[in-house]
Amino acid sequence: MAKILLVEDDEFFIKTLAHQLKRAGHEIDEALNGEVGKGKLIKNHYDLVISDIQMPVLDGMGLLLWA
Repeated sequence: MAKILLVEDDEFFIKTLAHQLKRAGHEIDEALNGEVGKGKLIKNHYDLVISDIQMPVLDGMGLLLWA
């Protein structure tokens, strides 16, 4: 299955989504803001990134523009 990076500042939501995606057989990595997500994107390859738009530090649009 896919290797997915979840970028979301709501810890309950990210854990819930990660749990469901893992149950579907995907490999999941999590980041609580765009800056952490950016660091993970530098070090790893992902098939898909699912990101929130409004987050502290670096928002989803900033992450998208960086990528």
